Amino acid sequence: MNGGTAIESASGAFGQARLAEWQTTSTGTVAPTPKYIAPGKKIVSGTPVYSGGEITNLKDLNLADNDVATTVQQFISSGIGNVTEYWMTDRSFAKLREVSLGYSLPEKFLSGSRYIKGLTFSLVGRNLLYFAKRKDIDLDAFASGYNDTDRSLNNGGSLQSMTGRRFGFNINVSF
Repeated sequence: MNGGTAIESASGAFGQARLAEWQTTSTGTVAPTPKYIAPGKKIVSGTPVYSGGEITNLKDLNLADNDVATTVQQFISSGIGNVTEYWMTDRSFAKLREVSLGYSLPEKFLSGSRYIKGLTFSLVGRNLLYFAKRKDIDLDAFASGYNDTDRSLNNGGSLQSMTGRRFGFNINVSF
């Protein structure tokens, strides 16, 4: 989202404002004119008092509809970035990691061989099925998540493209 490549940053109100901002840049040669007005309220007068992350003196504040324009990038980078719920992702998924089908030759077929004691053939498929709401990232590789408190990725987790589906075969020979 911060990099501007998420579909949400290019659609709906964000998309309309981003296009309008781009059209004010003289094809990229000047800074964009802010066009995005976030929904919500602004404080016209009074000073908020916070307790436990909530404003406790709301009745003492004079509020009005927000009419302050900002750029979409500024809003995404700093405004909404402090709202943890916006960035939450359902990481529920199911994955069929590996299937292996094998056949071992019976000993009677190998009884005439001096050297070969066993022979097994196997077909292998990896990452065959993946069920999740989000299919654009591999949630299995993103198991650690993002820590909003210090803005870090826990345990080095990172968003990654989907793991490729692979097929192969094995031949196991026992001597």
